[in-house]
Amino acid sequence: MDTGIATIIAAGIAAITSIAATILAWRSLIATKVGNEKNLAANKEIANKVQEAENIRTEAQIDANITWNARVEWIQNVRRVTAEFITVCYKFIHSNDCDKDEQNRNLELIQEKKSLLILYFGPDGIEENKKKAQDVCDRSTNNAKNEMIVALINKLFDQLKAYFLNESEYKRYHTGLVDCIACENSENGKIISCEKDCYEGEMIYFTEDDCKVFQEEYKKGEKSCVERRNDLFNNINLLTEVMRIYLKIEWNYTKNRKK
Repeated sequence: MDTGIATIIAAGIAAITSIAATILAWRSLIATKVGNEKNLAANKEIANKVQEAENIRTEAQIDANITWNARVEWIQNVRRVTAEFITVCYKFIHSNDCDKDEQNRNLELIQEKKSLLILYFGPDGIEENKKKAQDVCDRSTNNAKNEMIVALINKLFDQLKAYFLNESEYKRYHTGLVDCIACENSENGKIISCEKDCYEGEMIYFTEDDCKVFQEEYKKGEKSCVERRNDLFNNINLLTEVMRIYLKIEWNYTKNRKK
């Protein structure tokens, strides 16, 4: 073979080899670029999903913190308003029994605090699958207690409204009973009734038998007044105990949710 032709053939082969290598390198570069782009897209998608999950977790954590803080604030507010309500109850009870204006002012304070306290106890959202409270002092659950608490507060308010009328009746019965006992111990067996004002000041005398009848009536009346008074104070103490139990349960529930 001629040397020139051989040289030309060798050069052609070298050129073809070079072109083939270039093509292979180009294809490899393209493949690498495409692979990198796919990897970048996949990584970006993964990063987006991770960020999305992180955002959801963060939002859930923020919502949980907001809910937790709101529950803590609610507990603190209920405790404060309960203390204020009970305080004004005693303030009203210790009002001057001859000063109607003072009594009315203090009763208005009670009504204000009562209304505010009741607003914290909306209608019961009773969960059927959960145990219901057996009574207002149930120490295991607050489920279905709200209406019981509202009923207790309203009953207490009604008792307070009748407090000074009850005390006035108590004094009347007590005075009548004292007078009747004095009549029983008197020498002539007679007494001028404390009810004489009903007869325009006329002195009305009762026999000993009359006084015995009045004694029984006054004893019953006095006992009834004392029972109503005791029931009022018992309900104030009951409300204190009820709220102590209720808020303790709420705090334990809130604390466990935080954990």
